[in-house]
Amino acid sequence: MIITDKNGMELFKGDEVIMPDPNDTDLHQHSFQGTVLEIQDDDIISVVDQDNDVFDIEANRVEIAE
Repeated sequence: MIITDKNGMELFKGDEVIMPDPNDTDLHQHSFQGTVLEIQDDDIISVVDQDNDVFDIEANRVEIAE
């Protein structure tokens, strides 16, 4: 199964992504750049931030950082 970001780019473990501003279902407090730690089967990815905190988010909400 191919998991893609909001621009249709395929995501891989280790990719740097930009997390969006949070919505009501998110646990993070602000947008940030992090690293894809895990890709789950249900289009959810786990992203680790610079403080080693991990957040799960729908893959199609993040953007691969350039």
